[in-house]
Amino acid sequence: MTYYEIGQPKSSDLGDFADNVRKASDRKNKIKDILSNPDKFNHEYNTFLKDKVFNQKRAWCSLRDFLKSPEFKQYFKVALSDESLGDNDFIKLFSHEALIQLELPGDVWNNNSKFRNCILKDTDYEKSKEALNKILREYFNKNNQHIIGYPEQFDITFDFVPRMCDLNNCDLCPIYRTNNKDNNFNRICLNNKNMYCPVILVGCNYKNNCKGNDKCKII
Repeated sequence: MTYYEIGQPKSSDLGDFADNVRKASDRKNKIKDILSNPDKFNHEYNTFLKDKVFNQKRAWCSLRDFLKSPEFKQYFKVALSDESLGDNDFIKLFSHEALIQLELPGDVWNNNSKFRNCILKDTDYEKSKEALNKILREYFNKNNQHIIGYPEQFDITFDFVPRMCDLNNCDLCPIYRTNNKDNNFNRICLNNKNMYCPVILVGCNYKNNCKGNDKCKII
């Protein structure tokens, strides 16, 4: 709701502080009116499901953080407890079944042409013009019984694409290697549990301990 009618501000929109405060106050009043009126709420919710579900980038990011981020998760639980949610509600809300409903926030990174062409190569979606977040949701819905992850987990492209695709690091890429047997991906895997995983470190700058080949989902 904090992104309701906010759009994408231009630099020229940020100069008048008093006007921005007024607009924020107007949005707040609209939101309070929607939340207090079941008919208006259902109308807005149905509009969201029908037309905007794949376009609410910041809303999905916010919800993702509340459900997954250790920093937000505990505060979120306390706030929900104050609203009389019980243990069974928490189990449902923070379950895997709830997480798989999170949508991938669509942005320029996961629609980067090089990344997109690589990941969709030799699939039924190779020539598709749809945004990648819509493609992943469709593919997941058709094949989720065989899939460990879920669409929102692709939301690492803002770290991955600049370090891999934009720098032409295809020969080290765990995605590219599926289509090219002679690449150098395996040369940066150390399989040493005493060290960080160099694949994730090079690809996204994430510091994660190596789990060993027997438990490594990347391998």
